[in-house]
Amino acid sequence: MDPEWRRGSSSNPSWDISCGTARARNWTLAPGECPQFNLPLTVWRILHVHFAPTTPGRYRAEHFPIGLWEDETGIYSAFPELTGQGVKFGRHNAGEVCTPETVRRTAEPAELEELGMKLEQHWPAASGPMPWYLTCLYTRTPDHHFPIDRTQNGHKWCSAAPDRGTVSSSLR
Repeated sequence: MDPEWRRGSSSNPSWDISCGTARARNWTLAPGECPQFNLPLTVWRILHVHFAPTTPGRYRAEHFPIGLWEDETGIYSAFPELTGQGVKFGRHNAGEVCTPETVRRTAEPAELEELGMKLEQHWPAASGPMPWYLTCLYTRTPDHHFPIDRTQNGHKWCSAAPDRGTVSSSLR
């Protein structure tokens, strides 16, 4: 079922999606490069890899928070180990310009190896076997930041997701 906009009232707009109806005071739709706003935004393919730590439990959320760091090679994030998912790890300032239709959903062995080595450098014993990886789509400004700004009607918004019809939360 394609999403369909339905407005109950000016104070109670809703968005019908395949899993039900969501309601919020303010909505921002993030349709990727946002041509209607005439902004210099670009969609990027960003690779994230799930690793099964070689020391299970060491990086569980109750013991270890999210990791964010920048070094001479890039900007990285690591998320705690979740049961059946392992540790999620990715580099945020590298990738490929794409669209939702042209994104490369596969990963090269060199990409996976590079991320595994970098994770091991900062979180020892975290980069064991790779249960899976995923490609994320980021919408970014020319300086590689996520757009966070006010719309013309003064509402704050943020978007990191470019897929058409993605709903982002209000920061009001």
